[in-house]
Amino acid sequence: MNKPNIINVFVAIAFFTLSHSMQSIQIFANTPNIQGSSLDFFVGTWEQACEMAEARQKPLFVYVYVNYERECNQMEKEVFSDSEVKNFYQTNFINLKINLHSSKGTFFRQTYQLHDFPGLLFFDYKKKMITQDSGFKSIAEFIRMGKYALKSNRHRPVAGVISPIYTDFIEKKMQYENGVRHTDFLYTLAYDLKKFNDSFHPIVHEYIERIGVENLTKHKHLNFIFDFSDDIYSQPFEILLAHKQRYVDLFGKEKVDNRIKRSIRSAVILAARYQSFEAFESIKHTIDKSALTNQRDFEFLMLTVYYENAQKWTDFTNLIEEYTRQNPYLEAAILNDLAWRYVVNIDDKNKLQEALTWSEKAMKMSPQVFKYRETYASLLYKIGKKSKALKEAETAMVIARRYGGDYTTTIKLSQAIRGNQTPPTDLN
Repeated sequence: MNKPNIINVFVAIAFFTLSHSMQSIQIFANTPNIQGSSLDFFVGTWEQACEMAEARQKPLFVYVYVNYERECNQMEKEVFSDSEVKNFYQTNFINLKINLHSSKGTFFRQTYQLHDFPGLLFFDYKKKMITQDSGFKSIAEFIRMGKYALKSNRHRPVAGVISPIYTDFIEKKMQYENGVRHTDFLYTLAYDLKKFNDSFHPIVHEYIERIGVENLTKHKHLNFIFDFSDDIYSQPFEILLAHKQRYVDLFGKEKVDNRIKRSIRSAVILAARYQSFEAFESIKHTIDKSALTNQRDFEFLMLTVYYENAQKWTDFTNLIEEYTRQNPYLEAAILNDLAWRYVVNIDDKNKLQEALTWSEKAMKMSPQVFKYRETYASLLYKIGKKSKALKEAETAMVIARRYGGDYTTTIKLSQAIRGNQTPPTDLN
């Protein structure tokens, strides 16, 4: 009789103990939990999910979503909540959920040319694409897709193989459950929870309470507050605003302002998702307190973000056109951003003609930036001037080669124009 592998025995015992002492904490999203309210997704990064898939020799299902997209919300409410779906996918797949607006979401959008959402991607355990689709699927369609991917995986899942990266994470969560609370431990646990896309705000709050707000002046603590100030309703964000000059002295005004702007933008998108203009009015008070560079322009841009994500297109275009007429000296980057968002969202040719003037102004102000000419080419193509659009796309590539720049997106645009296809929406 073969002797059992001591590591596997240890892992089995650890998991048995953990499952009985930490039922309130979910460790792996691929573990079946049929009584839950929805399909459980893997807690971790794409790279970590791939590592787990290879260890278990399970295929991967990747769900790329947009918070404000109706079909994404419909998929989560009507399909992921079905018991048959949960049982099938949690038993047979490593399931990963990726927000389109995250850095990994951008990678997936560009790599797999995602244009419609939700994106539904299936990979074998070696990260090789099996199949992909998009849009809302019924329960039967979604299960049928999974069965096809499972059949194509061609490997029998392996149970009980766990990477040390996960056992370390599990051990820390067990220590917290057992009462470990010293500040160095809370500090590292907060970062680990954030890395694994787990809820970290209670730990961050507990760390701050133990350190004391009045003692958050050391370099280590300033970094901690800065790293966790990505939610404008959180305590770290409040501390960052209240002591902004300390952070400016440490990180520089541009970096601090960009951090604040990113956090505010996330809050605006969330307000738009719920069609709550009252929430946006509250966010405006935060903008007023932030003392940002070009604060008036930023507030305008956030209002355009609200209207765009709430899909209030009349308000969106009226606001932009009035603001650009009243403010003829907007930065080139802002003009290009507005023009590009017309490319993506607006079909009215008269309005696209107006966006052309913003794009032309941006190019004149910064002729060395090939992305501005890429936007201009996209606008021309969208209003029906194909030959001129193609010429401008080629000029953009010449500029990119001259000044240095990755013009892969310009090549994609040129190919779309030549093939009379819809221009890609992921250029800017």
